[in-house]
Amino acid sequence: MKIAVIGASGKAGRLIMEEAVARGHEVAAIVRNALKVQNPQVQIQEKDVFGVPPTKCGFCTLSPV
Repeated sequence: MKIAVIGASGKAGRLIMEEAVARGHEVAAIVRNALKVQNPQVQIQEKDVFGVPPTKCGFCTLSPV
């Protein structure tokens, strides 16, 4: 399953990201600072989610969970 984690560099987001990777999911981390995510198994997207219209987010092909 493809999973996008918004705020993957925060406390909860980091744990969710690590658990999803451990379970074998394809994970995309959406963060404001890409340097805060140090996992080579994760696709990192540096975005400010408050400034991106929903149709331009780059993750529109992911299924909501």
